Amino acid sequence: MKQKVCYKVERNLRHGIYSEEWNKVNFREQHEGSSRKKARVADGNEASKYERFDLSGSVLYVLFIVMLMYGLSEAGRGYAPLLAVLAGIGFGLIFVLREMKAAYPAVDISLFRQNAGYACSNVSALLNYGATFAVSYLISIYLQVVMGYSSQAAGLIMICQPATMAGLSPVAGRISDKFSPFKISSMGMALCAAGIFIFIFLENDTHIALVLAALVVTGFGFSMFSTPNINAVMSCVKETDYGVASSILATMRSIGNTLSMVIVTAIVNGYMGDIPLADAPADALIKVMRISFSVFSGICAAGVFISLKHKQ
Repeated sequence: MKQKVCYKVERNLRHGIYSEEWNKVNFREQHEGSSRKKARVADGNEASKYERFDLSGSVLYVLFIVMLMYGLSEAGRGYAPLLAVLAGIGFGLIFVLREMKAAYPAVDISLFRQNAGYACSNVSALLNYGATFAVSYLISIYLQVVMGYSSQAAGLIMICQPATMAGLSPVAGRISDKFSPFKISSMGMALCAAGIFIFIFLENDTHIALVLAALVVTGFGFSMFSTPNINAVMSCVKETDYGVASSILATMRSIGNTLSMVIVTAIVNGYMGDIPLADAPADALIKVMRISFSVFSGICAAGVFISLKHKQ
């Protein structure tokens, strides 16, 4: 009996000693891992202290964006917008040439030259927003002018697109964490192209179900593109470049939105002159919409292939 008790005591002590040793080992590994992580962060912060703020590059970048956006937003209103666009392009070229030689550039241009995934993801974002931003504008006018809905009813009909986007974007983000965000965003761009392509066939007496279906498909496609595209861009850069990468992506989004309205404005001026879309005849409005949606579908189709073109 005494031998059994002694054996149990010895076994418990041995188990307790081993458990204590393993706890020490685990604590030591966690502490060392945390220390290494803190050291990496400290090194990054220490390195960033010696980087100079690129004032001239930032000024050139601001001039590039301001002049380009002003010129595009005022397109078709004389020569001043055209000169603003040309000036914006000039500032942009000077900015790129300067940043390529700068020791501490505001925007690391080498990210575009050396990283095909980063460059193609930004270009595909520019094309996607350029093809989808004006859709809501055109469909809203179509619902009110051609189909005779009130502004409130048209808004309720169109809410199905952002509702689809809001519901599916988080799901698309989780999917892009498990699978290639480049392929997921390309699928989203293809769905956007399909939804916009449906709008080409709108007529005076089109059933509202077709409009709703096209809006849902477009919203589904945009939700499958937007979040995975952000994931794709961020996966191509280091943590220290997240801020710059996010700002460049936001710039692509803004330029794309403006270009989308520029395309519609150019088509309206070419076929309707100075007549506002709200006062246009239904047949003329449908013709403008068909041309616009054909252009947007082609832009989305090009974006699919650009989004897929990246290094694995």
